[in-house]
This record gives sequence, structure tokens and C-alpha cells, in this order.
Amino acid sequence: MTVRNQFAVVGLLCLLTVTGCVPLTLSRGGAVDFETYQTVRVQVTLVGSTGAGYADYLIAEMRDGSGFSSVTKSTSTEVDAVLQVRVTLETEFGEEDDDYDATASYELLTPSGRVIDSGTVDARSESAAEAVEDALDLVANHYLAPYLI
Repeated sequence: MTVRNQFAVVGLLCLLTVTGCVPLTLSRGGAVDFETYQTVRVQVTLVGSTGAGYADYLIAEMRDGSGFSSVTKSTSTEVDAVLQVRVTLETEFGEEDDDYDATASYELLTPSGRVIDSGTVDARSESAAEAVEDALDLVANHYLAPYLI
């Protein structure tokens, strides 16, 4: 086989490799049935604090990308589900810097109290507030709307 033919074969193999790719599909189903549970009330408790400001933070994050059509903290609004989040914060003292570990345990309940979904997430940061927000981000990410790309 001549050098010219070798280049032709290599070129043909490269062309077949590039055009022979299988399409890639990314998908993620919802954590819950968002058609059944369209509206949610969020309650955040930060152990040792009220966590009131963090409820607003989680609500804003969930309004941006969750599969729920409505996210509120109002107790006077009728909802399909209640998301209760309990965040604990621990400090790890280091020689140079301190680290904060936030653990968020969450339960999604029906208004009657039946558990629909639950879990625990952990986050670490050099700032207490950032560790709590990172843990709440992970809770919000759990309830992302389903997608297919």
C-alpha cells in the first residue's frame, strides 16, 4: 500500500468515526410526580436559629428551577405538599481556617403528613452562611423539573 493510499484510508476512517457518532440524549426524571404535587409550602429550620431567611433563599432557588408550579411559605395557602427542611451546622476548627459543615435533612409530606420523599445532603464551606446555602441548593437541585436534552 502506497503512502498516498495509507493517508486515504486513515482519512476515510477519521471521516467514518466523526459521522458515525450515536446521538447523545441526557434526561432526568423528576424526584416526585410534579403533576400530582404542583404546589409546595417550604419550611426551613436551622438548628439553634429560626432559619427564616433561609426559607426565602430556598423558595427563590426552587422557584427558579423546580418542577413545582408554585412555591410558597404561606401557611394560609392551600398546597399539595409541604417540604420540611432541617439544617444542622457544625464547625471544624483548623490551624489556619475553620470549615463549616451543613447537613440538610428534608421530607416532602402531603398536607395530611404522609411522607412522599425524603433525604439528606451535606455541604462544606469556609463560611457558615455559604455552607447552609450550599446545602439548600442541593435540596433545590433534588426537585429540579424533569428534562430531556
